[in-house]
Amino acid sequence: MRPAKLDWVRNEIARMRRAIRTLEREIQMLKRAVIPTVSAELLLTRMRAKADDLCRQREVLRQTPEGGRPRITSQAA
Repeated sequence: MRPAKLDWVRNEIARMRRAIRTLEREIQMLKRAVIPTVSAELLLTRMRAKADDLCRQREVLRQTPEGGRPRITSQAA
């Protein structure tokens, strides 16, 4: 059984990715209409940063046994 927090993070990542794709399409439409897109692009940057943070959080939760401390995994060079 997966922890509820991991499920929430996965769902939030999926939601953020959909929102990012939508905003990217809207920015393209604005650019075609020669409308300034600076504020929308700043929002897009913040959304991508949030999605990256959620992906890092998901990786930590994947490595954490239920109710325990994170596992330390060795990474081969």
